[in-house]
Amino acid sequence: MSGNRLLSGPAARDMRRLALRMVFVGLAALGGAANAAAAITHVGAGAVATRNNCGSITPGIPAGAVDDVLVALVNSRESSATVTMTGWNLAYQATHPGRDFEVYVYWRRATSAAANGDPNTIAQSGTCSSIAGQIARFSGVDLVQPFESDPIPGGNVVIQNSNNIDTGTQTTTVDGSMLLVASFIEDNNNVTEGAGWNQSFDTALNVSRDLGLALAYQVQTTAGTASISDWSIGATDRNFGIIFALRPSVVPALEAATLVCGTTNQVEVLFSAPVTAATAENPANYALDGGATVSVATLGADNRVVTLTTSALLSGQLYTLTVNNIATPSGGVIAANSQTTFFSEGGYLSGLLGTYFDQMNLTGGSAQRIDGPLDFDWGAGTPGVRLRSRL
Repeated sequence: MSGNRLLSGPAARDMRRLALRMVFVGLAALGGAANAAAAITHVGAGAVATRNNCGSITPGIPAGAVDDVLVALVNSRESSATVTMTGWNLAYQATHPGRDFEVYVYWRRATSAAANGDPNTIAQSGTCSSIAGQIARFSGVDLVQPFESDPIPGGNVVIQNSNNIDTGTQTTTVDGSMLLVASFIEDNNNVTEGAGWNQSFDTALNVSRDLGLALAYQVQTTAGTASISDWSIGATDRNFGIIFALRPSVVPALEAATLVCGTTNQVEVLFSAPVTAATAENPANYALDGGATVSVATLGADNRVVTLTTSALLSGQLYTLTVNNIATPSGGVIAANSQTTFFSEGGYLSGLLGTYFDQMNLTGGSAQRIDGPLDFDWGAGTPGVRLRSRL
């Protein structure tokens, strides 16, 4: 620290004894950095598949990446057919009252990056008629909780006989969620989406029993409630309008690094969100300048603070830490070559050892540091990486 003198011998011991008796409550730790969300991307849609009797169809799956989310819509023009999609999760199923008109929404996490690399068989048995299925692919979706609500609640759905598509309401809790509207029609009609919406597919089929199915999407910048109404289908027909949402994966940010008080080879690193042990405890994901090296990385119980064991750091040196490949459980990965700096102070400094706590009752995260003149102003920052900012 600027203006502090290094002490040794009895003076250093006396100062340390005094410092260890001093406990400061960190009242300046106010506020918290928001976690960033990965951008969900519509990768594409595959070709529709259809048939007019019992049996199987295999709609196409576009190429993408492992862990993408695949969403399948199925329109079956029978009320008593049995429709299955092995290896997929059923998010919604219903029959239009009194009609030979069943609809299904399925999804799965992609295990292959190749086109048609995942299971894509839709089987229809029992009393059968026309059936069609189509699949869309999305990337950047939360690995832990892909859907905001799964199964899709009935309140998200409007079932009607009308010349337009309406939906219920979807409430999201994460900024950057991907809103999806699935439209199913009892005739071969297309859908005219509202402004700001994008079309994944819109398929109208003139088969034994005509049908239509469409999927539209839109990124919701700010979390909240959403619904659509009055999307024209050109003629009065029985239809379903279903709104649902995909959650984005959380991307961790590198917030701070600091030398652990009283050491020359322990550095604490703070991330903005919980990270995975597999990535956080890999020393190869951290690099220091000035010839310093990282040999061990240990993730703390809160899954946000990592303690690095380094080579001996030089006193009075400003170090730059570069971090790569750190991921959250939801699948978000830190920006390449994220960096922060910290100052290495050696020996005993003239001043007081302060223990700063995250909570007013001296609990939660804590940080220690030695300060000389007690005239500091943390501003929007905090005394250490274990303390949250509440500004």
